[in-house]
Amino acid sequence: MPALHLVPWDEERLAKASEHTGRKAGITAGSYIADLAALKKSIVLCQSCAPKFHAPKYGYTTKHGLPLVSGACDGCKDEGRDRQLFIHHQQMPR
Repeated sequence: MPALHLVPWDEERLAKASEHTGRKAGITAGSYIADLAALKKSIVLCQSCAPKFHAPKYGYTTKHGLPLVSGACDGCKDEGRDRQLFIHHQQMPR
């Protein structure tokens, strides 16, 4: 029987384990974003996908003070630096 190799949990490994893997193949962008909205997760959208998401309908804030972020768009999976961040109003820091 092979020996079990245990790796200790450090901050980097915990952060990596908490990351979401993204949209799976075969799932449409709209249903994936609706699932994220139902779970009240933060949503990152590019400039072309952001107008299609009706943030107030799902309880997301539309404040202009939120920073632009870099990463993959949750809608079209396009990488970039000027993505708009949507945070659910219950998750906003006070």
